[in-house]
Amino acid sequence: MITVYIARYYDPLPERRHLTEHSLGLKLLAEGLSRLYGRSMDTEALTAGFSYGPYGKPYLTAYPDIHFNISHCPGLAACAFSDTPVGIDVERIRPFRDRLLKKALSSEEQLLLHRLGTEESAREECFFRFWTLKESCIKQSGTGMTVPLSSYSFSFDPEPSADCSAICRSHPELFFRQRLLKDGYILSVCTGHKEDILLLAASENIAADIIY
Repeated sequence: MITVYIARYYDPLPERRHLTEHSLGLKLLAEGLSRLYGRSMDTEALTAGFSYGPYGKPYLTAYPDIHFNISHCPGLAACAFSDTPVGIDVERIRPFRDRLLKKALSSEEQLLLHRLGTEESAREECFFRFWTLKESCIKQSGTGMTVPLSSYSFSFDPEPSADCSAICRSHPELFFRQRLLKDGYILSVCTGHKEDILLLAASENIAADIIY
């Protein structure tokens, strides 16, 4: 089972957004460690206890068998936990620049996007379904942006669904789950085993602490 903690936030100062999201991600990590594994650590201890893979993916030096991954975007943060390496990405569906298509999508994926026609909302949702899947894949492996996003090719049911799976033809050994969340957010998770997602809201005090 992949357990994902999510928390929404509102910060009226855009220049502080990245600091807010980083802090919220650490709070979610601390909550998951406490509730799932009985390991109580504050955010300062967490930061001090990180080690990093060759491309910068963090892990807990003292607990290398606890696999986690953090993602955030404006208004939302998420932290995934699994018994195997895991990658997660969250994004808010929004307009995108066409120049991103060749950078992020394979030729097959671009064809699927074009088949959706000219309805912008459908194109935007499809694009960010691809985008979050690819980000979750590279975060699971820990390779980061050393591998071009366009080198990963995905397929999924083009009909929108609140909870669905996807296939990466470039990496058939990996499994992907995707959730469409309320308010136009999308969440994708990648692991090495076929697992369902248990989506949990963070404790109310976490959101309260992060809203200024």
